[in-house]
Amino acid sequence: MSQPLKDANALVAVYSEPITEPSTGGEVYGYWLFVVGLVASVVGVALFFYTATLEQPPAAQGGTYWMLREIGVVLPAGGVPVMLGGVAIRLPPRRVATWLTLFGTVVCLGALAWFLTVYPTAWSTASGEPSVIGLYTAGLVVIALSPVFIPMLSRAETETESERIAREQREATFAATEARFERAEQARDEARIERDEGEGTADAAAVEVASIRQSKARFELFADRSDEHRWRV
Repeated sequence: MSQPLKDANALVAVYSEPITEPSTGGEVYGYWLFVVGLVASVVGVALFFYTATLEQPPAAQGGTYWMLREIGVVLPAGGVPVMLGGVAIRLPPRRVATWLTLFGTVVCLGALAWFLTVYPTAWSTASGEPSVIGLYTAGLVVIALSPVFIPMLSRAETETESERIAREQREATFAATEARFERAEQARDEARIERDEGEGTADAAAVEVASIRQSKARFELFADRSDEHRWRV
């Protein structure tokens, strides 16, 4: 069973009660990032479809229609990298993968900021803005592939000095624990053997005593030729 986190807070508490006791902070925060990204995406898509029921004014005029439509694009576009980043943080294979995930998220956010500057007046409804779309897609690719390809690299290529030290300490602790467990099992087996041998000796003694008690032989005191008294059976 995993140990409670030392830096437990409200997010950890809410996660622990209905789901399970987390073993790392990344497990909790990755989960909440995924939830936030999912909710933002669903709300954004619903808002985008809602704008189809409104009257569309010219883009240069602006107004509620274009504002809601812009929000309906930004929320899902921001929610997707947040969800992917939450998955990467929740299950981090290497620290370098986490950093690449954060980098990809920043790239996506940069693309969204760029989108806000060109939408709707400089945005083509037919093809969009290829530069913005390309930058956003590049960020998503980095986020999606970093947890997949980084573990394929050798540890020497991706492991930092601090990670190596921490890994060696974990391996040493595991080895020491395993050795103590083996010694405890050996001591338990030896104790069981000694107990079984002791029980066998006691049983043999009990049998011998019983046979003596069941014997018809009797001890009697007699006087030998020199009138000395002796015991005989």
